[in-house]
Amino acid sequence: EDGISGLLMVWLYKPGSRQPIGSVKRQANIAGQEYDVWIGPRGTQSKGSDDSGRPVISYVAKGTVTNFSADLKLFFDDAVKNGDADKNAGGTSQAFSNSWLLTDVFAGFELWSAGDGVGLKADEFTFSLNK
Repeated sequence: EDGISGLLMVWLYKPGSRQPIGSVKRQANIAGQEYDVWIGPRGTQSKGSDDSGRPVISYVAKGTVTNFSADLKLFFDDAVKNGDADKNAGGTSQAFSNSWLLTDVFAGFELWSAGDGVGLKADEFTFSLNK
């Protein structure tokens, strides 16, 4: 059983044939970058007694971002501020909440088929948590 209440993802590039969970429900401007905000329930990825309706909020950049440096708290603040509306729009069982704990931070690529990773690279990933 996993303890994830919800997921927040930032996509700096959207492959034409792939998409995040859910559908576009609104737009957001975070640190001067425009994003489509995709919202949907986590679904069958849930295990055990965990609620499969937990939210997945994905910020998908409008246009490819090749160099990203931002305060991720801006994304969390936006998700919390819009939590109730996103819950209703995305059909999730919970609103994104500021009472949840940050448990994981990942950076990289999601590969869907052989050859998708050709030419992709991340030169550096740094994360710092400030209280």
